[in-house]
Amino acid sequence: MESCGTPVGLADRGRSVPATDLLIAAAAIGAGCELWHRDAHFEAIAKVAPLDQRGF
Repeated sequence: MESCGTPVGLADRGRSVPATDLLIAAAAIGAGCELWHRDAHFEAIAKVAPLDQRGF
């Protein structure tokens, strides 16, 4: 998987995201899947990476 600069982009915005959420997001991006979640971290990741996500 390619790096999309997510940790740096989030750090620039003052956000901290668990490594497990970054791995899940990277897997969803790499697979081209929409990620359904109940976790605000994925909304933050989607602001700095091409993560197709939907909260429920």
